[in-house]
Amino acid sequence: MSDLTRSDIDRILGLASSIKHNHGAGRLALAAKGKFVAFVFFSPSTRTEMSFKRALGALGGEGLNFSDVNPSPGQRRPVEPIRDLARVIDGYADLVVLRHPSASSAAEYAEHSSAPVVSAGTGVGHDAEHPTQALTDLFTIQSRLGRLDGLCALLLGELDQRSARSLALGLSQYDSPHLILCHPGEHGLGRDDVRLIESRGGRIDVLKDYRDALPRVDIVYHAGIDPNVEYDNSFSLTAPDVTLMRPNALILHPLPRRRKEIAFDVDNDRRAIYFEQSANGVPVRMAVLTEMLAPNE
Repeated sequence: MSDLTRSDIDRILGLASSIKHNHGAGRLALAAKGKFVAFVFFSPSTRTEMSFKRALGALGGEGLNFSDVNPSPGQRRPVEPIRDLARVIDGYADLVVLRHPSASSAAEYAEHSSAPVVSAGTGVGHDAEHPTQALTDLFTIQSRLGRLDGLCALLLGELDQRSARSLALGLSQYDSPHLILCHPGEHGLGRDDVRLIESRGGRIDVLKDYRDALPRVDIVYHAGIDPNVEYDNSFSLTAPDVTLMRPNALILHPLPRRRKEIAFDVDNDRRAIYFEQSANGVPVRMAVLTEMLAPNE
């Protein structure tokens, strides 16, 4: 996400809107026809992988699948240097969609790949990024609120992970964002990210109780919490909490929802749009693929 300018984001979101509302017109029709995209995933994915594949199919392209997530029990697979893997896949693919838990390994792959590489989520912690998730989040917000400038967003949960970090950086490309952070322990945004966001004119506040922010925010973005760590209910969004929110505020979550992050009875509130958010991954990733595979059409 750090590589994208505001004009880059606006262009992709505009194309995604055209795709969503006028699916078959002009450059959008079969932009990937005759092209092969390799899906190279070193960690599990549901929404990102499926929406990328749905997007590619809608554009007329074909996918090549590589997964190194769960080898069969007892299987002994030789460890292939990632630079070799990149050069091998170069012989098959016009574009690579890459997910890797290591940001440095993802960078090494891109360095040795002749085919362009699109991130499907890389890294963990403060170096993690998920640019197409952030683009999906921004598209969903803009579609509902009609703007990305001057937003007040509550970022809730473990914020030192790829989706929350990428959204925060994306919002910082727009005018005067106000980010209110509520997170357990040391799981906040990194200091470098805070400095960058503030240097772009953003305001950041940190709260212990997210409920204090609910009456004044445009967006509640629950980033999730580690299901293996026991927290109290300080990070669980409930139906009574939602009554404190503005009528036109939005509730987003990158999913999957774990444990009590957002109560199931919140799902029927019209402000809860995380399933719409997930579905929007298709037009956004169609736009990204179009930009990469047919930029001049």
